[in-house]
Amino acid sequence: RGYKNNTINKMVHRLITDMPKICVNAKLQNLSVNISLLNKMIKYYGRYPSFWALDLPLLLIPNRAYKCERIKKIYRMVQIKFRR
Repeated sequence: RGYKNNTINKMVHRLITDMPKICVNAKLQNLSVNISLLNKMIKYYGRYPSFWALDLPLLLIPNRAYKCERIKKIYRMVQIKFRR
């Protein structure tokens, strides 16, 4: 589409960096995770280790668990660690 590789790399990096926050926010809004969604996520993000280590587990945690304070604290700790 005419985008420079550097621009694409910056956009992908930003998306990968923000993906945990996107997953948590979606789950807090009762996102329904199904095989079709997981297949699409794997297709587009499966080559990134952070998807397997962080994003996929966040998607697989039941929605009701996100209401738990302990999960919220763990999420905040992980976010701080990955931003450094």
